[in-house]
Amino acid sequence: MEQRALEAESQLLKSQDDLERFQQFEKEVKEKNLLIGKLRHEAVTLNDHLTKALRMLKKGSASENVDKYV
Repeated sequence: MEQRALEAESQLLKSQDDLERFQQFEKEVKEKNLLIGKLRHEAVTLNDHLTKALRMLKKGSASENVDKYV
């Protein structure tokens, strides 16, 4: 019985260590997902600005107007 209790206790400690590592990884993943979301949003915004600037250039607007708009 004592041997089984020691084995169970060692498994518990190992599980607790694994849980701590898992929680750290989970936190990192959440932070990186937030960063990815922010970068995607910024990329969409920049793409929109570039699309508008290209449309203005194709219409023959002066480049000064495009610079002022952007």
